[in-house]
Amino acid sequence: MEAVAVKGLTYKYWPGGPLVLNGIDFNVFPGDLALDPQVLVVDEVMSPLDSDGKKRVASILDKLRAAGKSIIIVEHDLEAVAFADRLMVLNNGKSARFDRTEKVLADRDFLAEAGLLYDDEGLNTG
Repeated sequence: MEAVAVKGLTYKYWPGGPLVLNGIDFNVFPGDLALDPQVLVVDEVMSPLDSDGKKRVASILDKLRAAGKSIIIVEHDLEAVAFADRLMVLNNGKSARFDRTEKVLADRDFLAEAGLLYDDEGLNTG
């Protein structure tokens, strides 16, 4: 696990148990980092996390990106991918938009049409 610690991931192991981050179990994430891959694919890694947990994971992913790693993130939470260089929005399994993240997130008409805008109460406004 030394390779994981070098990456800046703080972790706590329970006897015989998985990585615990923000009270959520991650069985694969530290093992994937220890393998030092050139491309890391993470699926909904931030969805169960609170704001602090999301910031910690985003910081780790940003360090990996700065080290030259490519990271593909599958997420339903646009806030969780706001730090990405590029964003692909899928609709029924097909690319609806692929562009620089800031351009996609600034296009309110597209986000509304795609059903990705929510009000403060979590209600879809699209």
